[in-house]
Parts: sequence; C-alpha cells; structure tokens
Amino acid sequence: LDLLETPQGRFPVELVGDIIRATARALPENAFTMQWSDARGSDFAIGFTSEMRNHLLAGNRWRGRMLADEPGCYVHYLPTHGPNLWDRTAHLNDNAAQVDMGGQQWQKTETDLQHKFNDKDASLVQYPLSFCKKYPTSAQNYMSYASWQRTRVLKVLSRLKVPITIIMGDGDTRLGASWTSALKKANPSLVVIKGADHFMSGEYEFDLLNAVLAALRLPQAKQGLFH
Repeated sequence: LDLLETPQGRFPVELVGDIIRATARALPENAFTMQWSDARGSDFAIGFTSEMRNHLLAGNRWRGRMLADEPGCYVHYLPTHGPNLWDRTAHLNDNAAQVDMGGQQWQKTETDLQHKFNDKDASLVQYPLSFCKKYPTSAQNYMSYASWQRTRVLKVLSRLKVPITIIMGDGDTRLGASWTSALKKANPSLVVIKGADHFMSGEYEFDLLNAVLAALRLPQAKQGLFH
C-alpha cells in the first residue's frame, strides 16, 4: 500500500497502542465533559456519563492492540489511526439516543472566511447558518457571529462589571446540555424557563416576556399581565 510509505505509516504501532491505553485510563470513571477548542474558533463539548464511557472503552479499538497477531485486535488502514474519542458505540449504536453534544468546529469554510475578512472583501457568499443552509452574507458579518463560541461568551460574561440577567429555556441544547451549568458558574443571575427551547416558541413567549419584565423590574411583571 502506498499509504504505508508515508511518514505517518512508519509510526511505531506499539507506541500507538501505549498512547491509546494511556488515554483510556485518563478518562474519568464518573460523569465528565470532554471539551476542546483552538484559537481559530473551534469550541466543542461532549457530555459523558459513566455508562457511555464504559460502553466506549469496551470496544476493541480502545484495547490498543494494533497488530493482527491475536483474536480481538483492531487494525485500520493506517496503524496511526486510533479510536474515536466519541462514536455510536457509547450508546450501543442506538441512533435514537440523545447526545449531550454541542459547539462548533473550525472548517475550511471558516478559513476561506478569514482570508476574505482580512482582505476586506465585502462580496456576498452563501454560508450555512443554523437552519439556513445557504445564507448570503459578507465574510465580516458572518465572522461577527461565528466568533462567539462557548469559551468567548463565558470569558466576556466573567469580565462584565454590570448586572446581567440571562434568560433561557431548559430545553435549549443547541450548545449542549452542559451549557446551563456553565452559565451558572459564570453568571449567578440565570433565569431558566421550564420546557422552553432555544426559540421560546409557542406558549413560552409569554413566560419569556414576563421574565424580561421582571429583570427590568417593571410593574407589569408583578401583576402577571402576560399569562
């Protein structure tokens, strides 16, 4: 195979196995959040339960046996390919399982955006944005939105010197189920509307209005005029 002639293909498979087993031992036995970010804007988090961890590590990939010299070994196209940090085996391959996962990953699209941003290119280009797969906007406008990842939001909140009230629904999982607890640590004034999603749609729009009025300390909130 030509791939085996690459520098990566010559990486010692025994060392790969040692790294895999050491990584497996580093995963906490109790519930934890696996999170990674970088300076380009990637900021992603996955919430693990102890059951998910045990399911994940039960697979052959995490045994770190990279040679086909015993039953139960795991051999990939390249010996440098270790196990996935998360995959469907954590939920026993249940496609309907709800995963506490959220954030954003920096992709080539953002790299192209950065070049356009640096060049002050104001031309309109279609980018994927939330539920809109082809959102026409300039690089500068898109970057003003995409740069607000979890880490940046929490950092700004911790530095603000004015009173802040955050209102969100407990069904809002767009940034992961752990986002609510992260906000509580950064800002004690958090109002959570039970049952509401990210958009506060339907009946919850009145709960949102009452929460806003209460935060502004307006008399209408005390009278409950918006139920």
